[in-house]
Amino acid sequence: MNYDVRLAAERDLHLVLPLVDAYHEFEHVESSESDRETAVRTLLSHAAFGGIWLIYAGKELVGYVALCRGYSIEFKGTDAFVDELYVRPEFRGRGAGSWALKAIK
Repeated sequence: MNYDVRLAAERDLHLVLPLVDAYHEFEHVESSESDRETAVRTLLSHAAFGGIWLIYAGKELVGYVALCRGYSIEFKGTDAFVDELYVRPEFRGRGAGSWALKAIK
């Protein structure tokens, strides 16, 4: 299967939120809808904090990767970590998550 990734923008909030909701439900993360929306909106509107990449298979939205930036003494500057990675159940086991992580490096 061929995948593509695209950096999400504020206008994509309506695409990202249902995926974040599904991820939090799957991982039993306790957060309110309002808290999730605030956190996602902040990340989408402040590139200095990181970004959210949408994963597509053709035109179908498969999932997302959220990378967040920090600062590391060890690495002598900014670093980033995968905060969340979610692939919709029907696409799991097909390499979408691994592919996306390599694509956004």
